[in-house]
Amino acid sequence: MFPRGEIKRNLLATLEIAMFMRQGPERFGEDFREMLRSWALFAIFLPMTFLSLYYLQPEDPAFSKISYGFLAFLVLIKIIITTAAYVAIIYGIARQYDRKQYFYVTITALNWAAIITSLMLMPGILGVALDHYQWPELTNYHIFLAIYGYALGAFTMTFTMRIPWEMATFLSIISMALDQSSLQFMKWMIDYFF
Repeated sequence: MFPRGEIKRNLLATLEIAMFMRQGPERFGEDFREMLRSWALFAIFLPMTFLSLYYLQPEDPAFSKISYGFLAFLVLIKIIITTAAYVAIIYGIARQYDRKQYFYVTITALNWAAIITSLMLMPGILGVALDHYQWPELTNYHIFLAIYGYALGAFTMTFTMRIPWEMATFLSIISMALDQSSLQFMKWMIDYFF
């Protein structure tokens, strides 16, 4: 699936991004096929999203009203819609700032950078699964991971799209707004219809 050397190069770049090293984002390939392959990471880490959702469902009053299967379906639809909207916004900014040539590398780098926060979330999920923690006890950790993830996104976009850090931060805030608004809308739908 991945050409020889691509995984090693991109993992090194991902580790450098995790430490906010400038050369990290610049290591990713700029072609369309590499961007398409990077979406495989999205699919690989999606089960972890569903696993965390499984442990979160009983804790959240809105989610506990519906079955886990239906909740997983709603979250999958939410992820697809918000991801598509965010990619479209990034494309719009790249087009507006005449940075379309960097669009593929930006999406590739963002997909690989998502590994960092996904792996950092795993100990929390494992702790909840083994009954060492309750989900609400990890709230501060999740807030830290969210802030760190948005900072990584802004950093990555600054050096892949070659845009000012203020614009990259704005794009990262848009990502947060999309995630939170869609989550609140989903909870409102569950409360209204169930």
